[in-house]
Amino acid sequence: MKYKFFLIFIFVIYSNNVKAEEKIINQNIISYLNIDEIIKLSIENNNFIKMNNQNILINESILEQSKNIKNPFLGINHEKDYFNKTSENIFEIRYSQPFEFFGKRDSIINLYKIELELSKYQVEQQKKNFILDIKTFYINLISDMEYLQVLEKELEFSKKNMEISKKRNNLGDNSKYDLNSTLIGSNKIKTKLIETKNSLKNSQLKLNLYSNKEVNVKSDFFYYDSKKLDQNYLYSKALENRFDIKRIKLKSIFYENKIKKLNFDNIPNTNITTSLILGSETSSNSKIISLGISSEIPIFDRNQGNILEIKNILIQNELDYDLKISELKNDLKSKINDIKNLEEIINSYKLEIIPLLEENVLITKKAYDLGEQDLINYIFEQRNLLTSKKEYIEYIKQYNLKLIELEKITGLDNIAIINNHIGGKI
Repeated sequence: MKYKFFLIFIFVIYSNNVKAEEKIINQNIISYLNIDEIIKLSIENNNFIKMNNQNILINESILEQSKNIKNPFLGINHEKDYFNKTSENIFEIRYSQPFEFFGKRDSIINLYKIELELSKYQVEQQKKNFILDIKTFYINLISDMEYLQVLEKELEFSKKNMEISKKRNNLGDNSKYDLNSTLIGSNKIKTKLIETKNSLKNSQLKLNLYSNKEVNVKSDFFYYDSKKLDQNYLYSKALENRFDIKRIKLKSIFYENKIKKLNFDNIPNTNITTSLILGSETSSNSKIISLGISSEIPIFDRNQGNILEIKNILIQNELDYDLKISELKNDLKSKINDIKNLEEIINSYKLEIIPLLEENVLITKKAYDLGEQDLINYIFEQRNLLTSKKEYIEYIKQYNLKLIELEKITGLDNIAIINNHIGGKI
């Protein structure tokens, strides 16, 4: 019985440990979010986007209401002279229906349709800008994570260098100036470490705030094949996908329709009325059915000033469009050139500079182990390697930020995509 109880006790402990380990593993899996998950959560939690989505629903309701014809009117009238006993007793029932002819009503509906599309474009543009902000914070966070690792290694070697410098100073092999220089270099690394940690924390807090979740990410940079950076292709895609450019074009249509609507205001408002009149006298009864059309014709056209104002706004809007197109062409050319140059630099670091420096470190380490080189030479080569890795990270960061800028210029969502091809392990 004692053995049985002991075995059960061991099994319970083992089961609890397994469950605890599974829980830790699951927590680790859940805690890591990729950029797409962060964006999805952030959009779901953005109240500003939610508010503007409500504006779309409001504009949809206004459009539906504008499609309805104007409400009819029903009137009842009773006339009788109570001081004259022989007077006629008259009842009138009147039905009146307003009508809008010659496209007047259609011009109003078109304006509401365009306003609805403008509100949709505005929301999409806000979403796009928000996504680009998230990607920027994400890249800053990833870069700081990588940079921090290199700085920690650099600080470790700096401490070793400091110990050697102190010993050599005590032995009289180097001056106080050399010792101070080593100390200054070490303190600069510590300062940069604090600065990087603070930057990392700020990016982390921003992503936490946007997604309403504790965000932990893996070190994955963006990548895009520069061979696909065809300027004509990206220009055509920008015209299709840039919501700010599409809004300007749609605004021109809106102003043109607004001018039409103001011109339609000069068309008379028309009412078709039918009446049933019941009259009674002492000797006979009478019934009269009448049909009438009434129109209110404006004597003066008061809209000329408004029309002129909108025509000038339309010209201004068209100039704004031309300016956007000109900026688009220049920005595309500049960003594509920047990305291609950065890719060449990154590949140079990845394929040549860093491998050669790593080889130098191994050569120096081997020479130091054989007593052919001083330790200070080995530390110097390590410092060169770590400095180059920091430069490498900075170039990758700039490359990624340029990709995000290119997304903003083109309106495309799939330029800055996760891929370790260019970054890889640092």
